[in-house]
Amino acid sequence: EAGATLTQMLFDGFAANSEVKRQESRVESAAHRVHETAEFVALDIVESYLEVLRQRELLGIARTNVQEHLVMLNEIRSAQEAGRTTAADIAQADARIAA
Repeated sequence: EAGATLTQMLFDGFAANSEVKRQESRVESAAHRVHETAEFVALDIVESYLEVLRQRELLGIARTNVQEHLVMLNEIRSAQEAGRTTAADIAQADARIAA
């Protein structure tokens, strides 16, 4: 004599449905985290790019400033050779260039 018993749950108390919703929520949450991370990376890129632009502008200003001070230094040296300024004026101009 052989026998078989088959059991099938008719109602699981919404456990399967709840598990599906839970997993969907996990996937959605992960997608939001990825989106948030992408936004932060994009913001960092923009901020870095703007900082590069700012530093380039400052470098240009500094180079112009040095060139102008070198012109003034040459004028002061010429004036000293003509006896119109002192060595202190040259020292001051040198200090400004060094700064």
